[in-house]
Amino acid sequence: MPGYKHKASGDQYRRKGYGRDQPGNSSTPALSIRQPWAWAIVAAGKDVENRSRATPHRGPLFVHASKTLHGPTWRRDARALVGILASLGGKRIALRVPEPEDLPFGAFVGVCEVVGCEKTPQLTPNPWADPQWFGWALSGARALAAPIPASGALGLWYPTLAEADAIAAGIEPAPASCKR
Repeated sequence: MPGYKHKASGDQYRRKGYGRDQPGNSSTPALSIRQPWAWAIVAAGKDVENRSRATPHRGPLFVHASKTLHGPTWRRDARALVGILASLGGKRIALRVPEPEDLPFGAFVGVCEVVGCEKTPQLTPNPWADPQWFGWALSGARALAAPIPASGALGLWYPTLAEADAIAAGIEPAPASCKR
């Protein structure tokens, strides 16, 4: 397809200009995730992102909320999220899944670390894992003080240096229990 190139590792197709080798791009990748799942990562402790492909990436990851709201999918995902939060109990049960108009779309919303990737049956005790997918294990998620509008892309992609600097400036401080 014109405008696409295949990465040598066989990972995914990339749009030209979205690689970390491109001048002016960050070396930290981003992942666009549909709402309410992006919110769940940065606000509700979601520590597994389910994907159709494995990732070799380990390290920091910018969390980007996808631009599009899919009505029927939203309702299904919100119901699933309520069930997961209820099953986790504790403080999370008090969390309410925000309405679509209260969530950012088409914006960076936080950062986290990718610490592993496994076919999710190995992670099934984790309520966030879906056994049909690869589970990207996440840790240390932190929300941005305010969303940073940006266009996203499919798969891992690399934001501009200006976007990366804005994200770094907007990261909420880690709780005292998480500091080293």
